[in-house]
Amino acid sequence: MKKILYIFYVLHFLFLISCGDSSDTAYSDALEEADLEESLEKTQNEEIDSAQLRKDEIISVLKDFYEWKETIDSKSFDFAVLQDDRVYNKIDPILLKKRLADFKKTNYFSDEFISNYAKIAKGIDNYLQSGEEEVEIGNMMPFGNGANPWCNCQDSPSDFWKNLDIKFLNVSTTKAKLTWSFDDKQLKNEPNYKMEFIFENGSWKVHKMQGFEHDTYFHLDEFEQTPTP
Repeated sequence: MKKILYIFYVLHFLFLISCGDSSDTAYSDALEEADLEESLEKTQNEEIDSAQLRKDEIISVLKDFYEWKETIDSKSFDFAVLQDDRVYNKIDPILLKKRLADFKKTNYFSDEFISNYAKIAKGIDNYLQSGEEEVEIGNMMPFGNGANPWCNCQDSPSDFWKNLDIKFLNVSTTKAKLTWSFDDKQLKNEPNYKMEFIFENGSWKVHKMQGFEHDTYFHLDEFEQTPTP
């Protein structure tokens, strides 16, 4: 009888230990799951904060860029040309070189933007030197859309860069696409202007601008493809 009771107590003790192990395991699993959820939520919040930080940095660069363009660079001329007594005949190579150098000094532009700008200048030069059609002094070149390529606009409010309506299309750690429009009642019907930024050499830079899209800037493709000797 004593032997039977002894076996019973041993089995009961082992059962309690087994239950305790199971309870401890369940408790540990619950803690690990809670820690995982907390870690995931923290990671998601950090990603949201990081994305917002990138947007804030890009907006700051965008506003500084347009302040530079409308103040320091306001009297500069894009794609300056040389002329004779009657017609325009070629891009001014000295002013183009200076223009590209000025772009680099600002640290606002990516290498690809500057390269694309030079490519547009080359296309204009090819057109003027082709002899296919003359552009008389005072007439507009048959390129672009007649608007200011920096904003695709005819007019702009004073200090407009301080109050832009900016919408991000997407943003990653190295690239961003956005549109902006004037925050002005009289110019609300102006179309949104598209831009792309790239993180290059440690800072966000203007990478592409709607007004300088090479494929749409030219209406005569044969001239921008023909190299000048």
